[in-house]
Amino acid sequence: MASNNSDKKYHKQDHKRVLRLARLTRAIRLTLAVGAGTAALVSAPAQAQIGCPIGSLVSLDVADSNAVACEITAAGQLDILTIGELSNSASLINFGTLNNSGTLANLPGATLSNQPGGSLNNSGSLINDGALGNAGIVTNQAGGTLTNRAGGTLNNNYVLLNYSGGALINQSGGSVTNNYILANAGTLNNSGSLTSNTFMINQSGASLVNQSGGTFANTNYVTNYGSLTNAGALNNTGDFFNEVGATLTNQSGATLSDIYRLYNYGKFYNSGLLTNTSKLVNEAGATLVNQSGGTLSNSNYLTNYGTLTNSGSLTTQSMYNGGTLSNQSGGTLTSGFSLYNFGRLDNAGTLNNNARLVNLDTVTNNGTVVNSGTLINYRTLTNAGSLTNNQNLNNYVTLTNQSGATLANGSAATLNNSSTGALNNAAGAVLSNAGSLISSGTLNNSGSFEVTASGTVSGSGSFTQSAGATRVDGSLTQAAITFSGGSVTGEGVITSSGVPIAIHALTSIDPGNGVSDIFGTLSFGSDVSFDGTMNFELGLFSFDTIDILGSIDFGPNSVITFSLNGYQPGIGESIDFLFAQHVTGFDDIMYSFPDLAPGLGLAYEVLLTPDWDLKLKFTAAPVPLPASAWLFGCGLVGLAVVSRRKSTVARPPLRTGASNKAGVSAS
Repeated sequence: MASNNSDKKYHKQDHKRVLRLARLTRAIRLTLAVGAGTAALVSAPAQAQIGCPIGSLVSLDVADSNAVACEITAAGQLDILTIGELSNSASLINFGTLNNSGTLANLPGATLSNQPGGSLNNSGSLINDGALGNAGIVTNQAGGTLTNRAGGTLNNNYVLLNYSGGALINQSGGSVTNNYILANAGTLNNSGSLTSNTFMINQSGASLVNQSGGTFANTNYVTNYGSLTNAGALNNTGDFFNEVGATLTNQSGATLSDIYRLYNYGKFYNSGLLTNTSKLVNEAGATLVNQSGGTLSNSNYLTNYGTLTNSGSLTTQSMYNGGTLSNQSGGTLTSGFSLYNFGRLDNAGTLNNNARLVNLDTVTNNGTVVNSGTLINYRTLTNAGSLTNNQNLNNYVTLTNQSGATLANGSAATLNNSSTGALNNAAGAVLSNAGSLISSGTLNNSGSFEVTASGTVSGSGSFTQSAGATRVDGSLTQAAITFSGGSVTGEGVITSSGVPIAIHALTSIDPGNGVSDIFGTLSFGSDVSFDGTMNFELGLFSFDTIDILGSIDFGPNSVITFSLNGYQPGIGESIDFLFAQHVTGFDDIMYSFPDLAPGLGLAYEVLLTPDWDLKLKFTAAPVPLPASAWLFGCGLVGLAVVSRRKSTVARPPLRTGASNKAGVSAS
């Protein structure tokens, strides 16, 4: 190595301004290999240069552990050129500027230290198998690769910058620790242990990948503006920000644990295991997607102001939705403590509420909702799928069961429709109540409404059926009940606590279950205003009946139809089929007996008994008369009909009085 006396004198006189760029300890060999065709230049002490002939090998051995192999001023620098190679097997300390565009290898057991004020710039290959410590500035520039291999440790205590086009690689078994600022604008791949204890930034256009088997831990601040992908384990115990335009992906098989705070302003995709035990916020304009096969488990606070889409499994303890929460087909959303919806909640999968779900805006169900806690609707809840209430469902505004949908109130459940509420069961929908339905508002049916034997409907509201079917095997009680169309079946009790029950034309009453050969008694617990059709099925040992615990007023459109269903009555047999406390409009009733064939030799008549019961009596069919006699008989019948139409029926004082008959010709 060349040198001169003037250089030695210069360094002795200006020793206080000297920085030690490379301190080579005892038994160290510093090797610079130069390939053919290119010259390498090492800048040593200021104004001194070492030229390396092409193809040569220059080595420097140091016998004194305190010797300084190369001392330069603050303005000096050490350059390892494109095809140069420097291998450190002990200790290399940089106080100035170290530029590598070739290969700089820190071997196992060796130490490469960039001291405060020092600058280490890599645009070639920097390989660390030992200990690489930074207290100055380390830059991995475009085209550069900084590789921390198995057994290597990279501790950044000041600034580490990975430029666009640069690659920072932490291999399996390697450890990278950031204690101040680590900024990535290129590619950062981690398969080992990556820990950020202060500030870490993944810039726009950059890629940070935590590979399968890798561990990425944040204990302070991580901000992502680019693409951050986790295929291993990402543990956040600090503040984690996924900014606007950024993408955060937790892949299948990966785990992302948020133990403090994670804020998403960009796009966040999870198909692995995402666990939040503190605070997870999806901000306005942001997208959080839990994909099919993904699991999002929230045991603390999950807040959505943007769009949260679930196609996997989403389990939450406390959740606030102020944006759009969409549970897709195949997805399962389970609320274990509270879910407050101030935005839009769309369910096409399975939604399980085990505690408290409060809707203050819009909930639409096209899938399956199972409520095993308390579900409160303060605005609009629309069911187009299956909604099962096993505990408490409270409606304060509008709950609509759409065509094709099923709303089931379980045997131990309570469905409360408040005085401000409207419960609408649309055409083609099924509303089944096996528990307690308390309605002080409006209950409207155009579909299928069923009250099972264990079910009760009570309250001071109104029930209106415009079409469809109502089956009551339990009890239905409202202040006002109106049937404008459709059918009414069952063996329960229907009661209006206010005005009489109104049954209009186009409405049919079928006691029992409305199925042939299945007979039953349908009761009305209050007065009835009737102008529809009653259908009674008759049998050998049983028949349909209607029991009215008040009065009934028959209107001009009233029709009573009888059906034998194979039963062959005998002459003189009679059946009491309707019981009431009082009857008016008896003469307005029209009768139909379509299957009473003339060949049976039977006729029938309907009588109003002294007890205000309607009795069907079978008589012998009259023998045909000559034409003249028949005409005379028709005149008498006409006079009898006119007389019956003009007569009024007063309640007999005693049940032993003579019956009031209304004869009807045989079919």
